[in-house]
Amino acid sequence: MVDYVVVRGRRVHCDFDAINAILECTRRLEDDCQYKIRTKMMENMKKWLALLISDATPSCLRLG
Repeated sequence: MVDYVVVRGRRVHCDFDAINAILECTRRLEDDCQYKIRTKMMENMKKWLALLISDATPSCLRLG
């Protein structure tokens, strides 16, 4: 039986919760997928919004 595994360079007990904590996953696949969708959409929005923001844009509207 395996006592531990190496996940992302860290020695972790061979336990579902411990491995998911290192991988930053939840117990529910739907939650992980929704998080990834929101993250990807935000990254894409930042890319095209950055093109719209210029030096003439008021500082309160700039990306922070």
